[in-house]
Amino acid sequence: MTQPKIKKVSVFSVANPEHAIASLRLVAPLSEAGIDVIWRMPDQDYDQDSLVGSDLVIIQRDFPRFVDQYIRIHSDAHRFRIPVVFEIDDLLWELPEDHPDRLSHHYTEALIPMMFAALAADALTVATPGIKDYLIWLNPNIFVLPNYLNPKFWRINQPETSSRDSTIIGYMGGDSHRPDLEMIEPALVNILDRHHGEVKFKTWGLEPTRRLLEHPLVEWSPLSPGDYQGFAELFSKQVLDIYILPLQDSLFNRAKSSIKLLEFTSMGISGVSSDIVPYRNVVIPDVSGMVADSINQWESHLDFLIANEDKRVEMTLRAQETLTNDWLLSDHFHIWQQAYENIISSYSKREDIPRILQLMSTIMIQSGDQTKQLRIEINDIQTQLNLLTQSRSWQVSQAFRKFFASILPDRNN
Repeated sequence: MTQPKIKKVSVFSVANPEHAIASLRLVAPLSEAGIDVIWRMPDQDYDQDSLVGSDLVIIQRDFPRFVDQYIRIHSDAHRFRIPVVFEIDDLLWELPEDHPDRLSHHYTEALIPMMFAALAADALTVATPGIKDYLIWLNPNIFVLPNYLNPKFWRINQPETSSRDSTIIGYMGGDSHRPDLEMIEPALVNILDRHHGEVKFKTWGLEPTRRLLEHPLVEWSPLSPGDYQGFAELFSKQVLDIYILPLQDSLFNRAKSSIKLLEFTSMGISGVSSDIVPYRNVVIPDVSGMVADSINQWESHLDFLIANEDKRVEMTLRAQETLTNDWLLSDHFHIWQQAYENIISSYSKREDIPRILQLMSTIMIQSGDQTKQLRIEINDIQTQLNLLTQSRSWQVSQAFRKFFASILPDRNN
């Protein structure tokens, strides 16, 4: 049977198409595949005619937080027999307790809507096997589409020895990574103090802790352009010798991708990363990089790299071999096309979609007071979910119980 040729997709996202999650997950790979992307955000007008001609509808990340708009879009797609894909690149349901986005409740209102979107989707696309394993009980039709490095944005620079008087250790990350940097703060301070001005630390993006920021050998640069291509162009020109990639060991972080490691590797830099799945799957320890799982290891590995510049160059060359062999988007964009064509060719209109969307409306819209706490009783949710699924009903209800307990702990008080 000949696979259908996919020509156009309609994407609904909270991010603009130049944002990193848009570029990495959809815009760049689909453009490479010659697929026309119609991008819409929540504040843009929507009409059912907008879907005409689309081979696929993609709902990205936390767009379902706009519940009424999401339900309307999914209902229209269902009526027009257009497959709906839910795309998610982070395990947002498992944010660690000290994660800034959890502390600020940034995603709280989106967590249950995203679960409904995953349940109702004809297929899911995810960035890592960890996310697939987490969601497969809810919707088994999942495609893993990893984050690859876009060589149009990131030029692969050959590593070189440095003629500078000091070695620069560098970190790049957003504000959500504050706990990760705090985790290795003692090692960084000890390294800076022990090397007496021969080592400096510079961080881009995340403002470092006060202890680091007040250190005379620490420099901070906000470096936060709004578009991913602009960020790549700017950051790839920065000067550093050794990268650090700390990640706390958590279910959330174990489901992340290795894109930061790939970006540093393209810049011709070697370094130390946490000994955790996203990096362990790419780094060959002591061959193409170093991994650490304790403060002592972070210190000893950084000391080794500071003292052995030739070894840094050797590790970077090996890492770039892996990058060019396995992790370039230009060699892998076709897997998006293949996944979407498989979804379209196997599509069968699901009869349970209207009931799922109606339940979502009942729970998320009709409950809406200003605090967004849900008034429907958990037992009622379990009863309704049991009507939606058979073999998976127990798991669905248990998952929703868990989410209500963790996300809205005071709603029954």
